[in-house]
Amino acid sequence: MGNPLRNILSRIRDSEADDLPNPPKKGYNKNDLLQVSNKGKAIDFTEILKTFSVIQKSGFSSETVTKTKKNNIAMREYLELTDSQYLLMVILIHKLGRATNPSSIVSLIRGQNNITPKIADLLFELYHRGYVAVVPEDSDVRFHCSHEFISYINSGEFKHNENVSLKTIIRDCDTIANLFNAPMPYSMTALNNIIAILTKYSTYDYCKALLAIQEQCTNVPDELEYNVFLFYIIGQMILGGDSTVLCKNSQYLEIFCRYINRESLINNVFYIEDNILFKNKIFDRAIDESGKADKDKIELHADFKRKYLKGIIVEKKLDIITKNDKIIKKEMFYNEDNEKQITDLSTILARKQFDKVKNRLKKSGMRTGFACLFSGYAGTGKTETVYQIAKKTGRDIIKVDMSAIRSKWWGEDEKNIKAVFTNYKLALQDSKIEPILLLNEADAIIGKRLDVTGNNGAIINAINTTQNIILEELENFEGILIATTNLTQNFDSAFERRFLYKIEFQKPDVSVKQKLWSHMLKLNEEDSTTLAKKFDFTGAQIENIFRKREVNNILYGEEHNLDKIIEFCEKELLSDKTKPIGFCQ
Repeated sequence: MGNPLRNILSRIRDSEADDLPNPPKKGYNKNDLLQVSNKGKAIDFTEILKTFSVIQKSGFSSETVTKTKKNNIAMREYLELTDSQYLLMVILIHKLGRATNPSSIVSLIRGQNNITPKIADLLFELYHRGYVAVVPEDSDVRFHCSHEFISYINSGEFKHNENVSLKTIIRDCDTIANLFNAPMPYSMTALNNIIAILTKYSTYDYCKALLAIQEQCTNVPDELEYNVFLFYIIGQMILGGDSTVLCKNSQYLEIFCRYINRESLINNVFYIEDNILFKNKIFDRAIDESGKADKDKIELHADFKRKYLKGIIVEKKLDIITKNDKIIKKEMFYNEDNEKQITDLSTILARKQFDKVKNRLKKSGMRTGFACLFSGYAGTGKTETVYQIAKKTGRDIIKVDMSAIRSKWWGEDEKNIKAVFTNYKLALQDSKIEPILLLNEADAIIGKRLDVTGNNGAIINAINTTQNIILEELENFEGILIATTNLTQNFDSAFERRFLYKIEFQKPDVSVKQKLWSHMLKLNEEDSTTLAKKFDFTGAQIENIFRKREVNNILYGEEHNLDKIIEFCEKELLSDKTKPIGFCQ
């Protein structure tokens, strides 16, 4: 059999694990308990068995109290148990490894059903003191000895768990919320005990937020419906782990609504636009195939997940934040037209000037968001220009490579793009100066919307949905957004209208290329002019030549003359003409 106490500890520990909330069915017999008694320091199990025998014969009567008054005195005094609490603990100790509910205890002591609520209250008193743990059972809650109590049996010292995780708190609230679907008066039992848990652990922002919202629920006629969603449904969505979207036909609601009017529940939460849970950003509308809000689906609000559920709901990292002081200052070179446009934009985005722009737009009744589009040939410095504008204007960069938005999973693109804009809104709230949202290589995401025809109709529909979401977000955008693209001929006119400021980056002319050659490779004017006239390179290509020269210098320890640099350039031209097999451009 091994060590019975170790077996019990293992089973109780397993029963309280996040991924296995239900305790094992197997219990322990009289011999098991007596063997544990030989190991234990805090409890005389012979007296536990004697007390249990009296309970079976006389229930929770005055006779039972009298006959068991001298049993386990040390335990009762140490844990400060009343007579009724002691008798309940005896039943739970006798059922080590199993869980029981108030109704089963009432049957055991041959009591009347009307004392079931009183038994439930006593069990919850023991729960809040850490002596018992809870597990769900349909419209009920079962109780068993907590891991801390089992440890006390062996050590003689009861140690409260000082590091209760938020996930455990959510799990227990969700478990107790099963009583919302039990006959009265259990709804109030559930609510009072959940509030007690949230109050005890109000150091968690999640607990404080739910307490504040529940306080608002007390002033509405449909309090029970909102409590069900606030404590039971939220718990199910968080702990389920597979989705934070809920359909009105969800099995959660189908299974749960036995004593609750399901139609009323759905109407209050799904179809009342200004209900408490929406106003407090607990839930948000899910998105349908057209990119519009779906009235039959709701999801946990992105703000709620990011503010209160960090580390519990882990989401895909879509953006990279670069702080202003980490941006390396670089000298940039542009053709004359581009130089003026970029200088003007940098001036507009300077902090004081941008505040004036926002105030002017606000007075005119216009949105204050500032969306810019950088388009043009690859390697002309679009992305680097965004970084240099950010450096100059004292702003951070939140960069999103739009290729990371695309997912093989159905519906993920829409969630990802919404998450990008939600993350930016949160960063905007937390920043003293507006960061720049950089949508890098936005070609595919903000191209022309396509006709939904043929075998690829479903895929095209998903792409169009994502584009509709972006259009809607741009329409209501606050802050600063810059999108970069190499392709403008594939642009939808609806997108073009959303961008207030547009710069088409030109390939550098001879004078700019001369400056680039001179600046990067430290060449004299004659050599840099020769290279500028001979090769139609962008800044990115000239940088490649510089890197090749540096690598060769390390390998062979030789400085390279103009002929060697021309050789590098000719190889660069060759690689530029080579296209990867299987792709078109």
